[in-house]
Amino acid sequence: VYQIDAFELTGDKEKKKKIVKDKKLHKGKTLRTNYLTADNLKINVIEKWYQGDGISVSFRGEIKEQTVLGGKTMQYAIDPADGTFDGFVLLEDSILQIYADQGVDLDLIWSLLE
Repeated sequence: VYQIDAFELTGDKEKKKKIVKDKKLHKGKTLRTNYLTADNLKINVIEKWYQGDGISVSFRGEIKEQTVLGGKTMQYAIDPADGTFDGFVLLEDSILQIYADQGVDLDLIWSLLE
């Protein structure tokens, strides 16, 4: 068993809607937190603590990079089919994935990840 230091978005422009914990002994643990913006758009944050060899991540769209969380690199893409945001960043002992509805301002996402 290992300690989990969970990531949480901060700021006054979002509110928590739902938190779901998932534990699979052979894979690790997952924490899903759903937020709503002031415009009622969804930002879903999924943090994964995996045991084993790792996971794969895929995107639809052109992959871009943004520096977040004091120097970490987030890779992200805007889905060309539906305009949703899909990004991930490696943390010390976990992977943070963020999905956001079409229309969520990228500047809001970056400000929440400062």
